[in-house]
Amino acid sequence: MKQLFPLSIVLLSSTSLFAFPAAAQEVPNSTESIDCLSGYADGTFRGDQPVTRDEFAAGLNACLNQLEQQLDLDNYATRSEVEATIQYQRELNDELGILSDRLDELSGDSPQ
Repeated sequence: MKQLFPLSIVLLSSTSLFAFPAAAQEVPNSTESIDCLSGYADGTFRGDQPVTRDEFAAGLNACLNQLEQQLDLDNYATRSEVEATIQYQRELNDELGILSDRLDELSGDSPQ
């Protein structure tokens, strides 16, 4: 029994290790399809050097700008359209409340 416990810990901890490389491979594939991470301005990739905060921010900004350009914003509602829809929903809820009260009165269910 004492030998099973360390073996089970090793097996449980290694399952997450096997799942990570597959997820890590998806990140480069998604950035390649977006075409936003291309290395430094001189075209080099310095994988042996840590990335500074400014370099990371510049890369993230480039990716976000590229994503924003690829979005088809015509398919999304504007803020004014959302606000108008919310207002219309409130008006309909008020009307439904009035109708519910009238139905209660007609059926005699309302307490008087």
